[in-house]
Amino acid sequence: MAQMAPSMENANLRDPVVEMRQALYGHPDAGGYWEQHCEKGVRKAGFTTMGDCAEWRSCYFNEKTGVLCVIYVDDFKLAGPEKEVAQAWKDISSI
Repeated sequence: MAQMAPSMENANLRDPVVEMRQALYGHPDAGGYWEQHCEKGVRKAGFTTMGDCAEWRSCYFNEKTGVLCVIYVDDFKLAGPEKEVAQAWKDISSI
């Protein structure tokens, strides 16, 4: 049995369970959930996937603004016209 935190040892709890509301780092599906969340957000901001998804994973382009967005783990890299990049950051951040 796993060792309980000192604050729980004297609480007379039997098999304490806490509902998990978010995926945790290290969870087998955490990366997949994060990837889905990011893609949903950048698509709402006007970006579309580039090329074949298997070949250009996490690379997005906004044809209207000319901004390229690359997502690697939790880093977002944007490139394009300075004014448009500034607006793209605002759009992505608001989602």
